[in-house]
Amino acid sequence: NFPDEDLPMCTNLFNCFLNALNEGLRSGDIGSFMDPPVPGDHRGFAFRFVYQLSFWAIVITVLLNVIFGIIIDTFAELRASHQATKANMENNCFICGLDRFTLDSKGPGFEEHVEEDHNLWTYIFLMCYLRSKDPTMLNGWEQYVLRLMRDEDASFFPSQNALRLAGSGGGGGEDSG
Repeated sequence: NFPDEDLPMCTNLFNCFLNALNEGLRSGDIGSFMDPPVPGDHRGFAFRFVYQLSFWAIVITVLLNVIFGIIIDTFAELRASHQATKANMENNCFICGLDRFTLDSKGPGFEEHVEEDHNLWTYIFLMCYLRSKDPTMLNGWEQYVLRLMRDEDASFFPSQNALRLAGSGGGGGEDSG
């Protein structure tokens, strides 16, 4: 009986397929959308049974699990990315980039280094101070750092070096910090 005049949703095969998919996904089962079986029609009942079961197995079970798997996988990637960022923040100096192990074994210790030697807020204060200071009142190193800041050059930050790092050659031992 195609097209079925009593069902406006089945005007052509494509619309009938889309509506069957829509109703099957929303209600969870295509069988609730279909007409009830005719008594004594064993061949039709077997076809309906296979069709309804295959719809449930393919669409509901497989496709929705694939979609849920993609969603769960995306959240796992976000969590891993967040954990990597957090580990980097907790184990590397933001200013010089040295890792916790190096600073704990060869220097004053990571916590002391981050809080005293390379305190992030001290560098932020320096940059704000240099921007607000009258340019005619700047000394030599202040002019140099301000020029680098205006050129968006971060080379004035110590890179993989700290003054109190033993054997760094950047000013000696513990007393030079």
